[in-house]
Order: sequence, then C-alpha cells, then structure tokens
Amino acid sequence: MPAGVRPRLTTLALVGFGTLIGHGLAYALSGSPVAGDPMHGYLRVVAAAVVPLVFVVMIVLVRRDGAGMPGLVELVGYQTVLYVLQESLERGAVGVPPNALAGDPVLWWGLGAQVAAAAFARGSVRLSVRLVRAWRRLVSRREILGVVSAVAAWVSDPWPDPPSPHRIRPRAPPVAAV
Repeated sequence: MPAGVRPRLTTLALVGFGTLIGHGLAYALSGSPVAGDPMHGYLRVVAAAVVPLVFVVMIVLVRRDGAGMPGLVELVGYQTVLYVLQESLERGAVGVPPNALAGDPVLWWGLGAQVAAAAFARGSVRLSVRLVRAWRRLVSRREILGVVSAVAAWVSDPWPDPPSPHRIRPRAPPVAAV
C-alpha cells in the first residue's frame, strides 16, 4: 500500500468505536446516569453495528502489519468532532438548547476520554501486530508441519507395539576395570 493511502473504512471504524468508548467513559467519569435515559436508546444499535466492524478492521490491520492505521492526532481529531456532534444531537433531540452543552461536565470528561480511547485503539492494534509478529517468529511453517505430522502419527497408532524380544540384546554384567 503506498504511503499516505489509507482505507477510509479503517479510519471510520476506529473513530466510531473510539467515540463510543469515549462517550461511555465520559458518562461514567462524570457520574451522569445513562441507564434508562431516553436520549441514549440508539447506542445499542450503533454498538451492534460498530463492534463487529472494528473486529474485522483489527484483523485487517494485523494482517497488513499495521499499515493503514490512522495516526493518534487524526483519531483524536475525528473522534472529538464526532463526540461534540453526538452530544449536541442528543440534547437537541430532547429539547435541551445546544449552548447548555458547554457547561455540562460530560462534555469535558468526554473530550479527555476521546484522547484515551484513541490511544487505546492505536495501542491495541500495535500490540496485536507485535504479538502476531512474535508468534510468526516462534512458529515457522516447517515447525507447524512437524507438529502436525507427529500428531497424525500418534493418532494413527497411539499405542505402539511393545518391543519384541528378538530386538533386545542381552548384556553381559559389567566387568571391573583392572
């Protein structure tokens, strides 16, 4: 993949996932109740769509050795814009004026949580790539084939015949050295 070219779906999925994580952290850290809140009923549907997509994106990024992963500043920027838009729309849907958002601690906790969520997403991808690289170094294809053939031999004959007496040679008793 040429430098500077990144699939938009990768960025979109990581931004959506990070925004959801940051949103949840914002409400948890600020102490605001979310359960039973009518303006957050849509989050289950969004999470049900975003989480499987992020799982696929993680697999793609790991297979590409991390190529195409958006930068931290890019993730934080997109997530911040999406989070502020999300909070504004949530308030507008229940009749709260948009200017009330600036005084709400959820906004400020959420902005900080977006940085943490973006760093977590990038760190997760980087750690996964490193683990897969280490696994590849430890287990080469030749070793895997050796293990598979040993298991196949054992499965085909798990109880080998005991040694026959004609293959065992009697030994003389040890002789004392003079």
